[in-house]
Amino acid sequence: MGANVRDLVVVERARLLQNLRADRNLADIVQRGAEPQVVNALIVPAEAPRDQLRMRADARGVAAQSRVTHGHRGRIRVESGHKTSFVHPAPADPFLALTCRRMSSSADSHRLRAAFAAEPTAPVQTLAEDRAAWEAEAALVPLPADVTFVPQVAGGVPCELVSAPQTDPSARLVYFHGGGFVSGSCVTHRDFAARMSRACGAPVVLVDYRLAPEHPSPAATDDAVAVYRSLLADGIDPGRIAFAGDSAGGGLTASALVALRDLSEPLPAAGVLLSGWLDMTLSGESFAARSDADLLLTRAGLADAAVAYVAGGDPRDPLASPLFADLRGLPPLLIHVGDEEIL
Repeated sequence: MGANVRDLVVVERARLLQNLRADRNLADIVQRGAEPQVVNALIVPAEAPRDQLRMRADARGVAAQSRVTHGHRGRIRVESGHKTSFVHPAPADPFLALTCRRMSSSADSHRLRAAFAAEPTAPVQTLAEDRAAWEAEAALVPLPADVTFVPQVAGGVPCELVSAPQTDPSARLVYFHGGGFVSGSCVTHRDFAARMSRACGAPVVLVDYRLAPEHPSPAATDDAVAVYRSLLADGIDPGRIAFAGDSAGGGLTASALVALRDLSEPLPAAGVLLSGWLDMTLSGESFAARSDADLLLTRAGLADAAVAYVAGGDPRDPLASPLFADLRGLPPLLIHVGDEEIL
């Protein structure tokens, strides 16, 4: 099947939100690994630039606990001994797959869940009110004084260049915020972008892509492509660029990579999806099986956002729902998901 133990790379997954600290390099968290209680097994292309990714190639015990089989259109299914399974498209030969050992919830996550559960039900708001309320709440978070936030326009798209001290000017982390494709902005994600910049030692390009329903798909993908092309025009090496995003931004990370591949553009070094929303059809089992466990998202709410984003188009369009895309030829992807989320 085109892969063996030498192709396995173990990445010890960090609890990102709790462990992005000033003394922690994102290369240690995402690329080399930290927090050994949770392990992801990655099958990566043999030609992957491991000297750049610096992933820990220690696959002992993983191959024996995982079963990889082929599926429709190059898709693969990975089943671990801990009963966690995922279905992901994969490059043809060699291919990329991801499986995660099951993790136990941390004490921090239990406290967060309790806090969310204790909150009163929010009043119904218009979309404009919801957007404004989120930005107002985010603005209350104090930003680090030593991090700069510089407004920019990249390829006609408003962005912010977020730079912690001593970042590498030759690198960029392009970050796409979450918000269901209908909300979120640079304002809502400034603090997180600052943490990412400090952790990975690179400036973060925080992209204020266009939102639905005013600008349905593929507007967000077009903006992502425009920003990336602007970075290339500025002389940034594609091998020094990574894409990342949470929720809708994770989906946009995937769709932007698909679009760039189809445009025959040189691709970034990697993509990171944090609880990415990849399916406008809401067809996954998790939308029903985890509906009671997820305290943040509901199927009904996502259905409304999907209608706004697709705007009468095909919800299976790969640029709207990269779950249905052929991902062959993409750079390595690191995908984080939670046991108690519906995405």
